[in-house]
Amino acid sequence: MRKILHEPLAHFFVAGGLIFLLYALIGPDDASERRIVIDNGIIERLTSAWQLRANREPGPEELDGLVADYLYEELFSREARALGLELDDPVIRRRLAQKMNLLAESAAQQAEPGEAELLAWYEAHPELYRTQDRLGFSHIYFNHDRPGGSAAQDAAALLSRLEGTGESAGKDMGDTFMLPREFTDIGRSQLGRLFGDDFAATLFTLPTGRWQGPVASGYGYHLVYLYGMQEAEPISFSESRTRVLQDWQRDRYEQMQKALLEELKSRYEIVYTEEARIRLGSE
Repeated sequence: MRKILHEPLAHFFVAGGLIFLLYALIGPDDASERRIVIDNGIIERLTSAWQLRANREPGPEELDGLVADYLYEELFSREARALGLELDDPVIRRRLAQKMNLLAESAAQQAEPGEAELLAWYEAHPELYRTQDRLGFSHIYFNHDRPGGSAAQDAAALLSRLEGTGESAGKDMGDTFMLPREFTDIGRSQLGRLFGDDFAATLFTLPTGRWQGPVASGYGYHLVYLYGMQEAEPISFSESRTRVLQDWQRDRYEQMQKALLEELKSRYEIVYTEEARIRLGSE
């Protein structure tokens, strides 16, 4: 008898017996929870999913296998929910929350605003529908790893010698650099990606037509000569309509998500224990 109890199969049956005993004690009495209907809609869904993967319809045996897999999944998932096995699983909680978000997002994407409503959104958010500020510039680079940390001082000394000279005076000066020494037409966002947002913001505040600096970047210091600055301009509604619609739908989704969250909060009593309030620093 002792040998049998040490067999893995015996452990399986004991565990299974305990699970079904627990289910009998706490499981739902609702008969609908123990009724599984395989209808044409389920078969169509299984068939469509198969076609997407295999680019053909399933054969009779394959369809039987799909239904068997569905039945297996449905039986085990129902039993797991009846036992509350999903309650402490963060992956399942996160996935269920994501599915609720997808429902709200799908509803927002299906909404079609009228042209007047879309135009009103466009006019209320002019900052979203503009071209980028652009400029052209040359620069002289000073590596921040120069001996003695003298990059900024060396750049400032060279700037005093370049005062009153043109752009070409700085050719081949400074340290070697992996990026071009001249950018004839570059937008603010691309400039920020290449040199850093602070560098880009500084350049768009400087006047054109003379050497200036030093301007710091993630690489070191730069003397810059700006020219060809072009300010951002509005993009017409007709040209930006597709993006306006996407932005409107995203805003609608965020509003629906917030409203859904507040509605759900009103359906539940949310209680914080005293210990939790202390940990959160709330009164």
